[in-house]
Amino acid sequence: MKSSVTERLKSVLSFFTTVPVNGNIELASSSLYLLPIVSFAIVLPASAVKYLLDMRFAPELSSIISISVLYVMTGIIHLDGLSDMFDGLAKQGTAEQRVMAMKDVNTGVAGTAAVVIVILIESMALSEINGSFISILSFLLTAELSAKLSMLSVLMFGKFREGMGMMFRKGFKNRHIIYFLIISIIFTVLIVHYWFMLIAGFAVGYALSLISKRYFNGASGDIIGAANELSRLTTMLLMCLAY
Repeated sequence: MKSSVTERLKSVLSFFTTVPVNGNIELASSSLYLLPIVSFAIVLPASAVKYLLDMRFAPELSSIISISVLYVMTGIIHLDGLSDMFDGLAKQGTAEQRVMAMKDVNTGVAGTAAVVIVILIESMALSEINGSFISILSFLLTAELSAKLSMLSVLMFGKFREGMGMMFRKGFKNRHIIYFLIISIIFTVLIVHYWFMLIAGFAVGYALSLISKRYFNGASGDIIGAANELSRLTTMLLMCLAY
């Protein structure tokens, strides 16, 4: 039976946010083109917090709290992937040994450092954005759309090992990127002024798909999560440089 858009959106929300809805991975993996809507749901509360706290507190403090809200919305699942990937890259040895380091439940120094550095730089980048609620929302939404596009880029170009990443790859179709961009354009026309920055997400995803082939003999859910985090960070920095 054909699933409705509402059912598909619930499934994507259930895997990419902490919104308490039920979903299944098969439906979520075939509905990733709805990630722009999920991105909006993630950044809306974070943007509101940043805008309101800016009225009372220093921009650095309000930005750290805003980024924290963003991670509460996502359930920090992608940060975990970032940490695992850097633990794997820091491991000397074969691809199999690096994969084992990624799967180790104990977070290593490299993974911890990567998480701390990403959060700090994201917070500092956001602190550069002051003014209207729309300006803040535009900044965060562009970064999040880029982050989600990077995940689709990894799915498109990556060679996957068995696991969660492979499950998403099976449901993913290359045309989903086109659908993703069409929905994203609707948002960019309405509120976002940095739409051309989305290319950063595609580039970061492609780069990580190559890195995963070389160092891990294939991509995984951790690589997808790392792409999300590194693309958001990269896009924020590019926007700060441009504006």
